Amino acid sequence: MRFKLWPRSSQGYSTSELGLDSLLAAIKAKRKLQKLKIRDNQTQREVEIALGKAVYSGLEFNRLTGHKDGVWGVDISNDGQTLVTASWDHSLKLWQQNGKLLKTISGHKNRVYKVKFSHNNQLIASASVDRTVKLWTFDGEPLRTLNTNKPVYDVTFSPDDQILIAATGNDLQIWTVEGKLLKTLEEHDAEVYDVEFSNNGQFFLSSSKDKTIKLWNKNGQLLKTFRDHNNTVWK
Repeated sequence: MRFKLWPRSSQGYSTSELGLDSLLAAIKAKRKLQKLKIRDNQTQREVEIALGKAVYSGLEFNRLTGHKDGVWGVDISNDGQTLVTASWDHSLKLWQQNGKLLKTISGHKNRVYKVKFSHNNQLIASASVDRTVKLWTFDGEPLRTLNTNKPVYDVTFSPDDQILIAATGNDLQIWTVEGKLLKTLEEHDAEVYDVEFSNNGQFFLSSSKDKTIKLWNKNGQLLKTFRDHNNTVWK
């Protein structure tokens, strides 16, 4: 019953013209439906209808332009006031929510795939195929570079902001934010494209071109491998 609140909520948002809230609610409902593998046709129809309404009735709030190549990563600060984007043009850009460009951040020597704010809004981490993770202050000043020796496709902070996990080629690397490499995890058989911590910081998940999702504890012990996908798992 709790699950069915999502499409109802999304439809309500749509009629009140809260386009972004509607879209987010519908996407969450769709993801939960897929995760729980619910087969109820009525529930599936409600979610699909809500998602369609959210997509087609959503109003564009702003458009950020300025990168010279594809934008592959974006994140928003916890206070909702600042955005950061990562591009194949080798740069990051900081923006105000209203679309004003605050700063262009240079330093990477190749395509930048992902960028994340720390939860405490003190740091920014960027992942690049130049084989580095770069740490920046919140206002975009360079702090330190983590040399991974492999292309980096994603990076994420632990909830306490003390640990970074980088998706480096086929591996995962666990670092402290001070720049110490703690562990390298080599259980994936192809490129790792996404890594995410659980909200309580006790676990993390990785997804890969090897068609698997792997569940780990916070210390890097592999707990389970999910093999139901037939192709690359991007997220």
